[in-house]
Amino acid sequence: MRQFRISTLGGVLAAVVALAGCGYSGTAQVVVPREYRSDIKRAAGTCDGISPQLLAAQIEQESGWDRRAESSAGAQGIAQFMPATWAVWGRDLTGDGRADPFNPREAIDAQGRLMCHLYSLAQESGLDDDPEVLALAAYNAGWGPVSQFGGVPPYPETKEYVRTIRKSRESVRFR
Repeated sequence: MRQFRISTLGGVLAAVVALAGCGYSGTAQVVVPREYRSDIKRAAGTCDGISPQLLAAQIEQESGWDRRAESSAGAQGIAQFMPATWAVWGRDLTGDGRADPFNPREAIDAQGRLMCHLYSLAQESGLDDDPEVLALAAYNAGWGPVSQFGGVPPYPETKEYVRTIRKSRESVRFR
């Protein structure tokens, strides 16, 4: 559920624009759904540098908490894994014999481990940028382009992805 804090300037019109998704830039609060809170906290605990708020902001951006989300590019599930990436990072946590990107528990676990790996790569890379920024860019575009361009690739989608998540993680609430 998205909640919007509306300033007095523009009042009702701003609320309508925000709710319609028409680009209102007010502060949106990301409330983590109850059923995912412990999984996100557990996944963020895999390493320093990756917070539960960051993972939640990513999921909000990636799928809007839709466990059945599928992108036109082929990304799947709540954390939007491409099949090749899922083949490396997905693992069966439910004992049903298969890792499933549409299973939120398994996808959030994989997201946390992948982000931890990317964060470590960023720290060790010698690149002159915040490891969190580089890890987010790599989650979106891949480590290859981050390494090739010596930082966030010049892709508008990736730049916006990093900016949006870093901004929205400040408004994530586990309540």
